[in-house]
Amino acid sequence: MNTLSHSGIGGSYTTYYAYDQLNRLKHTTETYQTHQQTNTYHLSMRYNKVG
Repeated sequence: MNTLSHSGIGGSYTTYYAYDQLNRLKHTTETYQTHQQTNTYHLSMRYNKVG
């Protein structure tokens, strides 16, 4: 799984993402953290089979 992080004045973002065997985005988890709270978002991708 790959990681992308950056921070600013309001808080920081951390994004974890993974690819499938065909190099397509498979899953992403993003965490946004401020001084008061932490929010986590998940995104999963499903692809139709060609055939």
